[in-house]
Amino acid sequence: MNRYASIAVLCAAAALVPASAVGAPPTIVREEIDVTFVDEALSEACGVTATAHLTGFLIFREREGGGVLDVFTINATGVITSEFGSFRVKDVGSASTRITPDGQVIVSLRGQGPFFFKGVLKFDGTTGELLNEPNFAAGERQIKRACAALNPEG
Repeated sequence: MNRYASIAVLCAAAALVPASAVGAPPTIVREEIDVTFVDEALSEACGVTATAHLTGFLIFREREGGGVLDVFTINATGVITSEFGSFRVKDVGSASTRITPDGQVIVSLRGQGPFFFKGVLKFDGTTGELLNEPNFAAGERQIKRACAALNPEG
């Protein structure tokens, strides 16, 4: 039997497995984002009132059982303004919680969190122990660029 025939047989067999045998479908919730707020941390860093307006969406998927328990994705655009200027940011990426075969809970954040990091941040969901070091310098550079745009005199 060649490789393609083997794949076809496996797919046909998988189609015959009842849905109850593979678990319930995940719960999926999508929410639109349209919010305006004063970013206190950025206001303090830049020395001006920094008002953020975020638009976009987030999706939350959750399921029962082992392995990946939930996935949260976000795609938002922010425009941050002050009396002197504006700065645009993207908040894109995902966060997931999974349980390893040995029972460890691992939380992974992927993407770019405005003013925080770029890349992948993983930590133990039980102890909070950091499991890897993402690019935190990208967040620090973004704060400097934002402050230059929001407070050119600062």
